[in-house]
Amino acid sequence: MSDEISSNSEGDKPVKIAAEIGDMNMESALIEITDARIIGNTLYLDVAYSGGCKDHEFKLIGSPMIAKSLPPIRSMKLIHFNNDDNCRAYLMRKIEVDLRELAYQKEKGSIIYLTLDGWKERLTYTFE
Repeated sequence: MSDEISSNSEGDKPVKIAAEIGDMNMESALIEITDARIIGNTLYLDVAYSGGCKDHEFKLIGSPMIAKSLPPIRSMKLIHFNNDDNCRAYLMRKIEVDLRELAYQKEKGSIIYLTLDGWKERLTYTFE
């Protein structure tokens, strides 16, 4: 594949991952979050990044610390593993994240605010 800058979509199927509690200081390759919304127990992300020559992987990490507010607040970060892909195609991808591990309490109706590194708006997650 050439290393020219282009815009394309890497596969039609969204990447499906499960959020996990972990180290928020984990290194990540550059990634742009262009949309983020929660429906049910799933966070739907639209992302963009450069690459095109290797497979990329993603992980969503939630902070083990929760701010004591009502509702509580948890920070989270999308980690992008580019596997040393130096190609420069501009790729867009959809990612679906199972958020259940980041719930304040794993009971129906439990509410928590989630802040996503790289996304300006706070997201409200109600466990279903």
